[in-house]
Order: sequence, then structure tokens, then C-alpha cells
Amino acid sequence: MNTNDQNAQREERRSPPKRPPMDAPVLLRPEEVARRLNIGGRTMWRWVAEGTFPSPDLRQGRVVRWKRETVDAWLEGRCSENGGQNGK
Repeated sequence: MNTNDQNAQREERRSPPKRPPMDAPVLLRPEEVARRLNIGGRTMWRWVAEGTFPSPDLRQGRVVRWKRETVDAWLEGRCSENGGQNGK
């Protein structure tokens, strides 16, 4: 058996990478949330403290995450408040 055949057999034995279930919520890190909102991290945390932006959906020690649905719903509500004018 040559090395190409051995490599092919190894590839066949590898299992595909595990993926979360399709219905699992996508959790965003603070940096990802700030980037989606096009603001800085300090501004985002100030908005959380003021109640302008929702608190994280997950807090475990120093780990905080928002569900993508939470951020998207907040953005949708914000757009409807502005009449879809994007701050103009």
C-alpha cells in the first residue's frame, strides 16, 4: 500500500467537525455585538448600564454573550422608532 492510499484511508476515518444544532441560538461576544452596532465597546457597555441596550443573555463568570436574536430584535425596534431613517 502506498502513502497516497494510506492518506486516503486516514481521511475516510476522520469524522466531520461537530456543529451545533440548527435551532441552537448563535451567541455573540461583546466585540461582535459592538461591531454589528458599529460602535465602540465602551459605548455598548454604557448603553447596557443606562438601559438603552439589553443586558447579556448569558453571564458565567467573566464570560458574557448575547443571542443574535436579541441584538437583531433591538436593531429592528430601533429602526422602527426612527422610521427607518438610520439616524438621519
